Amino acid sequence: MGGSRHPAITDAANCLGVCAECHAFVESSREVAMWHGWLVSRCDVSATRPVLYRSRWVLLDAAGNVTEVADPQEVTG
Repeated sequence: MGGSRHPAITDAANCLGVCAECHAFVESSREVAMWHGWLVSRCDVSATRPVLYRSRWVLLDAAGNVTEVADPQEVTG
C-alpha cells in the first residue's frame, strides 16, 4: 500500500469512501477511475478535479463540502 507524508493527502477533497469491491475496481481500472475523478494524481489539485459522485459531477473541498458542477469539462478545460 502506498502512502504520503504530504499533509493535504488526508483533506476531505482527497478522500472518497468506497466499499472494498469499488476500491478493487478503482485500483484495477486506474485510467477509468482517473477519468471519473475517483483516483487523482498527486500532481493534481483534488478540489479542482470533478468527481462522479452519486450519479452527478461534483467538486469536493477540504472542508468536506460537495458542490455540483453542470459540465465537468468547464472545470478541467
